[in-house]
Amino acid sequence: MTAPRAVDRHAVEFQSDIERLQLEPAPLLLRLWPGLAAALIAGVLLLAAFLPVDVVVVAPGQLAAAEPPLLLRSGATARLDMVTVHPGDIVQPGQILAHLDPTLPEADLAALLTERESLRARIARFEAERDGSNLDTHTPAFVSEALALAESRREAQSRRAALQTEIAAAEKLIAAATADGAGLAEQLGIARDVEAMRETLVERQSGSQLAVLEARMTRLRAEADLRDHDSRLQQLHEQRARALSELEVFEASQTRTATEALADARPRLAIIDEEIAKARLLRQMSDLVAPRPGVVLSVAEGGAGSLITSGEPVVVLVPTDVPLIAEVGLRSVDVGRAVAGDPVHIKIDAFPWRQYGQMTGVLSEVGHASFSQEGSAEARHRARVNFDADSHLDALPPGAALLPGMTLSAEIHVGNRTLLATFFEPVLRGLSEALREP
Repeated sequence: MTAPRAVDRHAVEFQSDIERLQLEPAPLLLRLWPGLAAALIAGVLLLAAFLPVDVVVVAPGQLAAAEPPLLLRSGATARLDMVTVHPGDIVQPGQILAHLDPTLPEADLAALLTERESLRARIARFEAERDGSNLDTHTPAFVSEALALAESRREAQSRRAALQTEIAAAEKLIAAATADGAGLAEQLGIARDVEAMRETLVERQSGSQLAVLEARMTRLRAEADLRDHDSRLQQLHEQRARALSELEVFEASQTRTATEALADARPRLAIIDEEIAKARLLRQMSDLVAPRPGVVLSVAEGGAGSLITSGEPVVVLVPTDVPLIAEVGLRSVDVGRAVAGDPVHIKIDAFPWRQYGQMTGVLSEVGHASFSQEGSAEARHRARVNFDADSHLDALPPGAALLPGMTLSAEIHVGNRTLLATFFEPVLRGLSEALREP
């Protein structure tokens, strides 16, 4: 094949199409495209090697209140009369959520009030016994205690009178015996004088020995009578002292018994007052009222007429007057990359993000324990996201609001990597797995 001959450029226009195509030089762009393509590929590779790409972990979840749900429980075993709300209802403070049968709390309260009135009357009687005062009879319980007080005082007066009579009798006998003792002492003195005179006469040989013996016998009888009298007088003094001691002990026992009874009754009255306060609270709790705004999460099973045991939750309420958080489930393969402090973008399923925007927040907590959702074998870890203070959705419909339980999708920014690393990661992983023996 011969090379094309040189032709004047003015003559090229008069050549055939094929010859003109062969003789005309190629366009500049056509001559440069291999270099431009190579430069473009090199530029793309260079850009991919340095251009950062966000690494995002996506986790499903739902909105929740920052505080735990409120468990409205039954304070005592009662029958459920009515439930006025259903799961998902929005309630306001003071709204009645359920009504329990108040029969049992009212019966307990009535019994406690009766016991307290009786105990108050008993305490008043003990105080009257201790102080010696009178007892008012303004209630039937006080009337009964007044009758008991009167009977107790009659018994005490009878016992007191018996002891006082015994003391008076002993004092009379002591007075009489004291008077008799003076005569006996005088008789003993006379008998001794007579005996001495008889002995003097015998010494002078003017009297007989028989008269001396008779005088001695008289003296001995007088001494014996005086000793018996002294012993009897001592017994009378002991009898009087014993009666006085019994009277003193009786009077002290009356006061001590009343004081001890008061010491036992007053703490019992305080306990009953506390039980009455609890019973009144239980009666008031027959109407379960929402303490704060919230959303009903669940209600007791069984419906009206079912028996609710003490402490069993009747209504579970999620408060809405507290900040909302997002509770999400991180896959176990992603939990190693997500750490507290990572920024998060939240997309609420109920409000499309292209129309209402996204919410932003920060990952605050990542759970260590894993769990599996029903119907799925994939392990997940619970995580919490706190919303930013200025985070909100735009142009929500009238009456619409974010409520606990709404589902969402959380995009957690866990770091950056280059576009080239993103492209080659599956390739390198595939090669690494393919070059290993099973």
